[in-house]
Amino acid sequence: MNTEVPPEKHAKMPSTNILYVSVDGDDAATGEADAPLASIQTAIDRISPSGEVRVRSGVYFEHLQISKGGKKGQPTRITGEAGAVIDGSLPVDVHWELAADIGPGVWVTQMPFDPRTVTVDGKFLTLLNQKRVTEASGAKQDWLWTTIFKEGINSKGRGATWKGVNGLGFFISEGNRFYLRLQDQADPALSEFTFAPGTPAVTIDGASHLEFTGFGIRNSPLGIDVTNAKHVVIDQCKIGPTRDGVRLGKGSQDCVVRYSEMFQNPYSNYIPDANSWETWTAHKRGGWWDMRGVKIEQTQGGHEIHDNHIHHQWDGISSIGWDHWKSTAEERMGWKEYNQNLNVHHNLIEDMNDDALEPNSAEINGQWHDNMMRRTRCALRVKVIDVGPLYLYRNLFHQNIEDIRLYGELELNPAEVYIYHNTSTSSAAITSNKVKGIGTPNYYIYNNLFHARQWWKNSGNSVDPNWHADYNVFVRTGDHDAWEKTRDLARSLSMETNSIWREDDEPPFTSLDPLDLSLTEQSPARSAGINLEALRGRPLPGLESDAYQQAHPDAGALPYGQSMPIIPRPRPGQ
Repeated sequence: MNTEVPPEKHAKMPSTNILYVSVDGDDAATGEADAPLASIQTAIDRISPSGEVRVRSGVYFEHLQISKGGKKGQPTRITGEAGAVIDGSLPVDVHWELAADIGPGVWVTQMPFDPRTVTVDGKFLTLLNQKRVTEASGAKQDWLWTTIFKEGINSKGRGATWKGVNGLGFFISEGNRFYLRLQDQADPALSEFTFAPGTPAVTIDGASHLEFTGFGIRNSPLGIDVTNAKHVVIDQCKIGPTRDGVRLGKGSQDCVVRYSEMFQNPYSNYIPDANSWETWTAHKRGGWWDMRGVKIEQTQGGHEIHDNHIHHQWDGISSIGWDHWKSTAEERMGWKEYNQNLNVHHNLIEDMNDDALEPNSAEINGQWHDNMMRRTRCALRVKVIDVGPLYLYRNLFHQNIEDIRLYGELELNPAEVYIYHNTSTSSAAITSNKVKGIGTPNYYIYNNLFHARQWWKNSGNSVDPNWHADYNVFVRTGDHDAWEKTRDLARSLSMETNSIWREDDEPPFTSLDPLDLSLTEQSPARSAGINLEALRGRPLPGLESDAYQQAHPDAGALPYGQSMPIIPRPRPGQ
């Protein structure tokens, strides 16, 4: 038998430093424009440092491994042309059968692997975790998966319902079975499904000086995973539906995520309301915990995350620096090298089931600014900051259940945090959640504009406020008696001494519908602030323009005369 490969099938080197990929290509071809390769991975394996892979329109069912980068000024480029999509799902031959012994509308099929992302007609399905909802895991009766599939999610003691979660999937390794129940007990044979294992669609490990641009990435637990790499740029990608969008992990440094879209397109209800608590509880108590558009996890820092649109996700952008959750304040100070010098700005984050922005851990020289957050459960959760200084400024908030939450739960360190020149529209200006012990003595809250019904909300038995706050503007909305009570509390604590309290219920900005948070000529925010450089004896980031250098600048995110910004900003040249 002749096993010799015909000469025309031998891989040939291209005449340029560009390799092309097409769904109708051939991996034995040269990779030139008129002889493209068939798989992206083949092109990545062949490309020389500082070369380029160009991927033409089409769907590529691959899990990419990228370890080859370029050098300063000459990065390796992997570019998707319009319509190039990486799909992380694997083919599964499903045969649905009714599982009436479990409950009404429950179906089951054999599953060859544990799926970590399942979509129903392109929508992200909530999955239960067998390590949390079985008898072996110690789950209580109302949180056994069999009970949940029959009765629904028991959210906040209101009784089990299917009003928000709308559908559930559950893989049990015993027998490799996957159980499913959909909204209105629908027949799954009428829908299209994808199933993805726990593997990122794109893994970048060690490939410094790399640009990854223009791809759609879908049906994966994680769109792009970056570790042990410097100067990686992720640009103009559409990542979703995925469980997580981008993770910048250990060893990553000076990376950029920009002009990209991340989403889940959930089958359940993510817009924060009474029904969405069912979805929140399902993930938190019986599922796979939090999910994020961008996760910055124990990195070397220096990252810039800007001009992205993150929507219909769990969390928007989070930084994490701890090795484990139940740690002491002293232990966490030993991990302060992580995630320094972050710059998170001009991102639009909306329709989050939990937090939009979540700075966390050391946050040394972190700047989170000029972001817009809408329709989230908590827009900015300042989560157990250990060192700082952390700067949170010029952010815009609208239609969030909470805008700014100071969070504790763990033993706190006396971190330095600055919250200034933000515009907020939630019912409480500041919420403290589980803030105990020393409180937040080195937090500075100045020059903000709040359209609220109360100054402070105590959530989770927090200690009384002990941060520094002044020169803020509070404009009352509604007639809740918490306005007087919390204003009097601020005064009794010698806080907000020079702040303005207005009770005429007139918005201090142009309009809430349509949304325009630019200041009106009569706004009480005009000249209501204080020069923070003079106050603190050093310059703070973001205050370089003349508008902030006056003795009394305008409070809020937008000085008078500045129009409502477009966020994310258009990409240069577009």
